[in-house]
Amino acid sequence: MAAYEKAAATRGSVIYHTTLLDKHMIFEADNCRVYLLDNTGLDVQRTKVVRSGFYFFLDGCMEQNFSRDADYLYVYLSNRAIGAGGGNTSGGNYRTNDGLTWEKRMDRGWEAVETAQL
Repeated sequence: MAAYEKAAATRGSVIYHTTLLDKHMIFEADNCRVYLLDNTGLDVQRTKVVRSGFYFFLDGCMEQNFSRDADYLYVYLSNRAIGAGGGNTSGGNYRTNDGLTWEKRMDRGWEAVETAQL
């Protein structure tokens, strides 16, 4: 896992170790996408669990970071359009308490990612 983390850092990814529901979990934020990592085999397996909003043209990941409180793991993702002033930004704040079910912070509160990004 140490070699994977070193390689991830060189490409700008953020690795975060935490415990959710008494289970040790490892997450990676890579290019405004969040992956759940499984390092039980010979190679690290990545399962995408959440990504920032979709943009039709070229965009770049501006910021990605993790934080934690007693109940939830939070991730902030921000991607921005490239060119034309770069004014279009998508992403936002996301949270999970189990590592698999994610919610996005909307004006009206936390909503399931599947419905929040419609």
